Amino acid sequence: MKTAAHMESMLPPLRWRRGSSSGFTLVELVITVGTTLIAVLGSIQLFTYCMWQSENSGNLTSSMQEAFAKVEEIRATPYGDIMTTFGPLAGQASRSFTPTRVGGLGIIYVNEVAPDLLQVEVVVNWQERGRYVVGEDRNLNGLLDGGEDGDGNGRISSPASLVTLVTRR
Repeated sequence: MKTAAHMESMLPPLRWRRGSSSGFTLVELVITVGTTLIAVLGSIQLFTYCMWQSENSGNLTSSMQEAFAKVEEIRATPYGDIMTTFGPLAGQASRSFTPTRVGGLGIIYVNEVAPDLLQVEVVVNWQERGRYVVGEDRNLNGLLDGGEDGDGNGRISSPASLVTLVTRR
């Protein structure tokens, strides 16, 4: 019969060597979690920025549609009525309208550039979510107030702007 000492000699010796374990160290786990956290936070920030850009692009498209619809309305008006219907009001350089697709204000400039030729410019300023106004009319009142004329042209400007010429038919 074999003794317990003899049985122990038949088993391979158990060796615990420092640094050869198959698990992760605390430092490795902290580095992995930190790297993953940075990647996730960056992805969330990128997603938020893309959502904001998508909304801004949609508002720009809607504003351009508003400007185009207003230009078509002006072009459908008899030439002799354009200046009285869409021209500037007394004491002002423009006339304003309220867009239906975006929250903001549209401005119409009508100028006679030659006999029987009018230049019509339609500008739409709108307010993004978060109170940011796109265009120079920062308070959306239809008037060019101090500090609003960023490009120095004496008019309210916006990325959503259309200019056309209308002649007598």
